[in-house]
Amino acid sequence: MIFIAQQQWDKAISNLVQTLQIKPDLFGIYYHIAYTLEQQGEVDQADIIRLGYKMLPLSFLQKHCGFTDDLAVTAESEPNITCIDIYPASEINLSDSRTIHSNSKCWQDEIFYIKKSFVATIPKGRAWADIATTAVITSDNKLV
Repeated sequence: MIFIAQQQWDKAISNLVQTLQIKPDLFGIYYHIAYTLEQQGEVDQADIIRLGYKMLPLSFLQKHCGFTDDLAVTAESEPNITCIDIYPASEINLSDSRTIHSNSKCWQDEIFYIKKSFVATIPKGRAWADIATTAVITSDNKLV
């Protein structure tokens, strides 16, 4: 955290990533990464980490972890993967409750976006998970 205090953002991210490699279930580290990215003007990436269930965006992995495009595929783009939709992407409009405090808001955002949900079949694929991370890997060792 010393690098954050000194505003040495690249060194801070490097140390935070190393921490997650050792102990990926230190959930507070994700918030520190989001804060550091936000300080560098990477607000969209910070929001994905902060609001995306502790998920590091692909662009972050590419920039800070040496992850390359040839190591990953999307379920929709890989011809050997069959996707079975459960429900489509949607948005929910929330309205504030009516209370005696008319100026108070219950929700920070009024619209919540829900990603589509699907099940994928991956021939000879593998899955891995722990308390904080999950991974699905194709038979030719690409991350889905």
